[in-house]
Amino acid sequence: MMSDEETVEQSRENPYPQHFLGLKQYEDKAVFHPTIFIYFRKRLHER
Repeated sequence: MMSDEETVEQSRENPYPQHFLGLKQYEDKAVFHPTIFIYFRKRLHER
């Protein structure tokens, strides 16, 4: 399993996850901050 930081780095380096996330063009910078995953994990545990 990748860490949050590794996931962000992979999405920065690879255009495929960026396309999946809906970005219109490739960005060579981080498109989100690793702490965003905390929000999603909390939302998943609420259900």
